[in-house]
Amino acid sequence: MVMTQQPSQQSLNSLALAAFILVLASIMFPPLVLPGVVCGHLARAQIRRGKGSGDGFALAALVTGWLFLGVFIVMMLLIGGLIWNADQLHMMWWHDMPSGGQML
Repeated sequence: MVMTQQPSQQSLNSLALAAFILVLASIMFPPLVLPGVVCGHLARAQIRRGKGSGDGFALAALVTGWLFLGVFIVMMLLIGGLIWNADQLHMMWWHDMPSGGQML
């Protein structure tokens, strides 16, 4: 009788799962993307050292997290630029009034 050895199953790395959940939750709460990305990097380092499985979850969290972070930064820059531009237009309009911007 030949006995075959079953491959040992490693448990899912908890940091990989936490990273994935945090990055998905960052859709509603953008600041959660930072701990998600950090957990993703830590999880991949642990998985490379043989501590569990779940490299796919960690990699998905990293790719999605960095993408969300980039989009968030671009959006904040655009909104900041719009606010600054609106303030500049308001100041130009106010000073171009016939009264010179002074209240009558």
